Amino acid sequence: RKQLNGERAPAGVLHQLVGESVAELGHLEESIAQADLKAAVKLMASAPRIHVLAQRRAFPVAGYLAYALSQLELRTHLLDGTGGMLRESLRSIAPGDVLIAASFRSYSPEVIEAAAVAAKMGASVIAITDGPLSPLKAHAKVCLELADDSSKPFRSLVAPLCLAQALVVSTGHQLAEQGAAKAKGKTAGKATTKPARKGAV
Repeated sequence: RKQLNGERAPAGVLHQLVGESVAELGHLEESIAQADLKAAVKLMASAPRIHVLAQRRAFPVAGYLAYALSQLELRTHLLDGTGGMLRESLRSIAPGDVLIAASFRSYSPEVIEAAAVAAKMGASVIAITDGPLSPLKAHAKVCLELADDSSKPFRSLVAPLCLAQALVVSTGHQLAEQGAAKAKGKTAGKATTKPARKGAV
């Protein structure tokens, strides 16, 4: 049996992937506009319900988002299309809801169609995709674009998952700020209320 050379040995593969992932994360920070990230977080923090959809390679991104957002006690619905019921699941989307849809080349037609349906139903679509030519962008209120090298046989999920985690953590901070502001408003309201005089009816 021929011994694997350094590049193909597990340690060599790991070293190569770690290096590529570090570079990918650097590109992520450069490619995501702060205004878009802020807009996405604002939509997520104020939405009555958040629906999450992705298929194929992007599905782990949707799975993580659905789990993590539910930990923030947000009403979250993973549209996984079990049993071919994706179209039926879209009926649960209401005006004012948010749909987070992730899709990369080669794009999933079901995800693109679902984003179009959600937008027509009055939901705000947040797209996680790989460039300005993505068909998902046409239906998105906010589009978060990552630089994705489609020439690689095994494309990394490091950047999409990092972006997903940034969305969750930022939404958590936004919710905490909103809660603190609300509590401060109630406290200020009580302080300005004059106590009733004794004997007053």
